[in-house]
Amino acid sequence: MPARTFPLIAVAVFLLAGITSASDSRRLPGSTLGVDEAFSKSYTVFVGQFTSFGRSGACGPGETDLYGSKVDATRILKGTYDPKVTVAFAVLSDLGERRPEMPLSYVFFVKKNDGKGVYFDPYAIVKLLPATDDNIAKVRKLISN
Repeated sequence: MPARTFPLIAVAVFLLAGITSASDSRRLPGSTLGVDEAFSKSYTVFVGQFTSFGRSGACGPGETDLYGSKVDATRILKGTYDPKVTVAFAVLSDLGERRPEMPLSYVFFVKKNDGKGVYFDPYAIVKLLPATDDNIAKVRKLISN
């Protein structure tokens, strides 16, 4: 009987490891950047929701870029944002990032597109966070410093 126990334990550990990594797969675009770094790279930071996703294209292995996505900004935290323009962003699935969901609210860290690279939209998303009170408070703290 003990000889059978070890394989069952090994299977249970493997399955639990999969469950743990499944929570990591809930990461959003820009997950490699901290809030401070994303804030400093951003032209504007706002709370909003995606109203439509644009076209997608593969930029490289494990990366999907979305162009022409539309966002409704509900609260500007830093800078300005023209809601008539579109944004681009990358989802790095190799890092466990996932595409954001509609109609959930997010904190958008956005830079102006410099015309270089693959982004053709006027703005590019640097980082997304769920629009929780804690995440908004982190941004407000950076603004007050």
